[in-house]
Amino acid sequence: MKIKLSKKYILYEDKKSKSKSFYLKNPYQKIDDKIIEFLKNFSKTNDNSDVRVCLHEDNKSAHHDMIVLQNKKNFYKPHMHTKCGDTIMCIDGKMVCFIFNKFGKITTKTVIKKGEFFKVKEKIYHTFIPLSSKAIFFETRSGPFDPKKKQLIPSWSPSSEKEKRKFKSFLYSFII
Repeated sequence: MKIKLSKKYILYEDKKSKSKSFYLKNPYQKIDDKIIEFLKNFSKTNDNSDVRVCLHEDNKSAHHDMIVLQNKKNFYKPHMHTKCGDTIMCIDGKMVCFIFNKFGKITTKTVIKKGEFFKVKEKIYHTFIPLSSKAIFFETRSGPFDPKKKQLIPSWSPSSEKEKRKFKSFLYSFII
């Protein structure tokens, strides 16, 4: 799918990605509110789906930069990356990062507001979850993406829908 937002912004869908993802035809340009508005509109017209715009050339790039929209209604499993960390900057909304030890105990909880940055280094179990109905953030990390080296999901991470709802409620209880 090709989407022309303007003469400047042409997006191509990444049909191989696990969540809705798009690449800019020309990633070497200034990014403005048109991309943010695209994310909001796309999510709204597609059952409040999560969506991202990749600013790197492709999944083989040595460095990945993305603008991501996540919805509060969705569940984001705790995970770890063995080869890279995550750095995010909240663009719109509010989110929280939970960091866990290897047994699933919360070791750190950080609320991240618009304009704030947060970094998680490699080999740390973590999850980012929106506190507002939607959170839009800039994410940067090392590439390339290797589907064989997916993020590691710990054994204590919930798998059933009932367990996910219970775990999410448990996490939200730490914010109040």
